[in-house]
Amino acid sequence: MLTAIELGTKTLTAVTVKINGRGPEIVQSGTADLGGVDAESIRIALGKTGVSGPRGVLIVPRALALLRELELPAGTPDELVAMVRFQVEREMPLPLDQVRYSYIETGRADGKVRIQVAAVPREVLDPAVTAVEAAGMKVAGA
Repeated sequence: MLTAIELGTKTLTAVTVKINGRGPEIVQSGTADLGGVDAESIRIALGKTGVSGPRGVLIVPRALALLRELELPAGTPDELVAMVRFQVEREMPLPLDQVRYSYIETGRADGKVRIQVAAVPREVLDPAVTAVEAAGMKVAGA
């Protein structure tokens, strides 16, 4: 089972799905008003949804994330990590130690690799992760 927690600007929505032979099946869902984006408000709102589980994925509002499509020279996995880090450092309005980022390769052609990068300020993401984990759910991704 996996729980997705969407952190909106005014509400928190949580949905737990179970994968079975017929595909994903929703087993729990709930929405609660969110008093703020601080850890205590998130913990309280998650409790009000009635949704629980061992692990979850945190979804932040698009407005709080920086998304970029990059085209980089193809290279080894280690080279790609370094190139993405360099580009995130160049394009983020905050220092690299103040953001969390992740990326996925979306395609390759003509010696180039396309990368989708998502970055979120730590001041937004870290309290949310702390709150969700304080409510008893391990954050498996954000």
